[in-house]
Amino acid sequence: MPVSHMQCPRCGSTMNHHSDKVVYHGTGRVDPDLGGIVEEMHACPRCGYVTSRPADDGIGSAPAGGAR
Repeated sequence: MPVSHMQCPRCGSTMNHHSDKVVYHGTGRVDPDLGGIVEEMHACPRCGYVTSRPADDGIGSAPAGGAR
């Protein structure tokens, strides 16, 4: 699935989509096959800030991020 660009909240640069990972806690729609939610991990090539947000599952997941 295509990933929309994410802007770094610290420096405004376009962040790189680094990986997707399954998170077994938190809020969101749990994938019954995986037992958790899939999050996109993003890293800023300019300042090094790292954040994540729920992966777009095609049913309206709202992006949310924060430092990890």
